[in-house]
Order: sequence, then structure tokens, then C-alpha cells
Amino acid sequence: RSDGESYTWQSSAASTGLTREFYFSFMPGTYVVELDGQSDPTYILYDLELATSEPCADDQYEDNDFIDEAAPLTTDETHELTACRLDADFFSFQATAGQTITLTATQTGTSTHSRLRIFGPDEWQLAAENSDDPVATVSAVAVDSGTHYAKTKFWADGVAYEFRIDVED
Repeated sequence: RSDGESYTWQSSAASTGLTREFYFSFMPGTYVVELDGQSDPTYILYDLELATSEPCADDQYEDNDFIDEAAPLTTDETHELTACRLDADFFSFQATAGQTITLTATQTGTSTHSRLRIFGPDEWQLAAENSDDPVATVSAVAVDSGTHYAKTKFWADGVAYEFRIDVED
């Protein structure tokens, strides 16, 4: 983003010692790849593969990739949404201190790993759930009254899902 905040990246190391890093950007343009090695002056040969893909078609709530871009959602209703690989989606809603907030994401197509988060008005995380099940749920009790935030993230492109934010006394 223009403010310097980065998009998602993921790094994984295989038992062979290979490392793969994935960077996701939603902006067209020229990018710079920088490889930093260890402080040891020994030179290491490596293979570099750079791949790009067609952009994923997101839902009508984009651009809601960061908490300050959260799209308002009506509570106690089911919303039909689509997510892209590792594209975090933030939604805002109202809750009063003492109410129970429950997020439910039901994947209706291909099932993949998902992550749900609930944040309070101060943007502190109240609850988190990581799931490999097609239905993921997380709940928390609102500490303060005001605008709260829900975050969803999925590990595949084009994930169709039903999303509910339930707020109960």
C-alpha cells in the first residue's frame, strides 16, 4: 500500500532445507525481489523461480484487506461471499459490552484452511480460530461497546462461503 503496509507473505521450509516464500499483491506494477543471505561470506548457488497468476475474482466488499478498510456487514444475516488466497477480509459491525459475538464461515465449494478473528473497538483481538473444517466458528464476549471487526482469511483462490456474524445478549 502507499502507506508502506505490506500484503501477506508466507514462508515454509521443507525437510530438504528448501525455503519457499509467497508474496501476494493486488496492485499492478513493477516489483523488486531482494535476496538476503546469512552474514557468512560463503557464496551459495540457488534456483529462483518467479511466477505470477491471474488475479482472483473477489466479492463486492473489496477493498477490505485491512482493518481501516473494514466493510460494514449486517449482523444476524447470512452473507454469500468469495475470498482469494491469503487475502484477508475485514468487516465491521456493532456490539454492546457483554454481548456474545459469534462468527461462522461455511465453505460452500472447495474446502481449504481458514482463519477467523474477532477484534474489539480498540482493534485488540478478542478471539481467534484456525480450522481445516469446511465450517469454522469462533465466539467472544464484547468487552466494550462500539464498532467491532471480523477478519476472514482462506488458503485457496475463489473460495465461496456463507458468513454470519451473530450478536446475542
